[in-house]
Amino acid sequence: VKMENGDWAPVAGKATFELTGKLESTDPWKVAGTTLETNKMTQIEDGLQVNDVVHVRGTVLEDGTWVAYSIEKVAEGTEPTIILIGEVTSMDPWVVNGITLNVASDTVIDDGIDVGMLVRVEIRLLDDRTWEVLHISLLATPPTTTGCVTIVATVVSVNGSEIQFLG
Repeated sequence: VKMENGDWAPVAGKATFELTGKLESTDPWKVAGTTLETNKMTQIEDGLQVNDVVHVRGTVLEDGTWVAYSIEKVAEGTEPTIILIGEVTSMDPWVVNGITLNVASDTVIDDGIDVGMLVRVEIRLLDDRTWEVLHISLLATPPTTTGCVTIVATVVSVNGSEIQFLG
């Protein structure tokens, strides 16, 4: 993100999320029991009201803060879910970027996952505000290339030699 003084600064953490659920509050922003931080760069659909079902995209900072990039209304009847992408830091218990996951016997876990790998976690939010982990899948190995590459996308963060894009 380009700061007001013109300097570029990363705004993302090590984990990204997508959250679909009921908007509970706008001050502070709270969706499906999760409190969210927003900033000038957060794209918020006009006219959102408490009890609307919304879809939020963002990042989880290292201190555990959930920062929203975008908040938009979705159709009623959409099931409350979270998609979390991050690094596996423990498998007993399952922890992805500091977020402990309640993995059940019916949770589908792809083979070949180990500590340090990037995974995509699909979570259903239950009415009692608990999380049901549905699926933990290994992210594909990123492609490698030499030479120049042109990418048209929103940059979420730059960390050393890594660039993270929105979505």
